Amino acid sequence: MIKTKYAGNMKIDVEVGGFTVRTDQPDADNTAPNPFQLFLASFAACTAVFALFYLDKYGISREGVSVDLDPTFNKEGLVGSAKIIVTVPHSFPAERESGLKHTVEHCKVGKHLNFPHEVVLVRK
Repeated sequence: MIKTKYAGNMKIDVEVGGFTVRTDQPDADNTAPNPFQLFLASFAACTAVFALFYLDKYGISREGVSVDLDPTFNKEGLVGSAKIIVTVPHSFPAERESGLKHTVEHCKVGKHLNFPHEVVLVRK
């Protein structure tokens, strides 16, 4: 279960997996990423982890490898598309490029971007 607690003004502490992640709003105190930024960050982190899985599997150095997410937004402010930019050094084996790209595409966060959801109100 993921739990939230109000932490003053517009700050929310989210408890997940034994960790606490704070969110805030830019037009409030702006002391932490807002929830939408964390959503995009989780997608970026997931793709980066999958890149590391591939590098480690084939004994390829992580040195000089980075993964960035470049989202584009539609007029409603929703993500219309996103480019995942995997940067590798010149020494990266050319025969491994397609495998790395394919592995990064398997990020589970990315696979859930269009998932259905339900809002449930519980009185306590």
